[in-house]
Parts: sequence; C-alpha cells; structure tokens
Amino acid sequence: MRRLFITIAVGTSLLASSFVSGQETPSSAVQKNGINWTKNYSDAVELAQSTSKPILILFTGTNWCPACMKLEREVLKNSEFVQGVGQKFVFLKAEFPDYSEKGMLNSPYKPLFDRYKIDVFPTIVVVDALGEKLFIVNYQKAGPQAYIHELLQKLHHHNQPK
Repeated sequence: MRRLFITIAVGTSLLASSFVSGQETPSSAVQKNGINWTKNYSDAVELAQSTSKPILILFTGTNWCPACMKLEREVLKNSEFVQGVGQKFVFLKAEFPDYSEKGMLNSPYKPLFDRYKIDVFPTIVVVDALGEKLFIVNYQKAGPQAYIHELLQKLHHHNQPK
C-alpha cells in the first residue's frame, strides 16, 4: 500500500511540475489553448514514431501572408478544429517569417520546402514518420469543418488497405 502511495505521489509531483513549468508531455498534441505546434522536424519525426501518428506540416508565413493569417485565426486556432483533428496528427509549423530571397534561403525549413515542392503559402503537407508524403491540403476559403473533413477523409483513404 505504501509503495502504491509513493508511486502516485511521485507521478502527481512530476505532472504538477511539468504543468507549473509550462512544459507539455511529449505525447500531448493539444494544449488547453489549441494545437501544440512543434517547430523542429526531428522532434516531430521522433514524436510521430513514438505515437504512430502522421505529421501535419504547415508551411506558413504569418508575418506577411494574408491567407496564412486568416487560416491561423479562423481555422487552426478554432476549438472545433482542435477537437476535430488535434489528436490525429503530430503538428509541425514551418514558419517562414520573411518572404525575401535571403529569408527563404536561410530558413531551417528550406529543405522541407524543397522536398515537398511547396509553391504557395499556406500549404499543409501530411507525411509519415519516414517523411514520405501522404497527401496535401491546399488553402481554401473555408471554415474549420471543411479542413477537418478533408484531413480526416484523406487520412482515412490513406489508411485503407491497398
């Protein structure tokens, strides 16, 4: 009985300390205020491998791209979107804060940009834990329900036996 109490106390203590420090557990894809976006590709791959979830990569430029700002504000931060797909993917935000040639070339996401042949912002690319492209979701002037539907439909189609 005492061992059980100590185990519970230690677990609760660790959980409380991660909450107080503001750190999330690695398997948590959803924060209380929305999606927990990873910013490092290797971290996303590691998390995808450990959770068996695909990686949703958002190529965006929220400092200069009006469509990116709109997508972020009206879809990605919407609670309906978070509830609809928040547990289905590992989320990686490939933010390009500067659209200049130098800014694009110096971005840590330039290799991903080239690999997945991104030609417009915003673009969502869903890949497996090995980096193989599963599908793309292009920007659309639509609400969260349209994105949820398309993401889940394409994910379901991809997961069907061939």
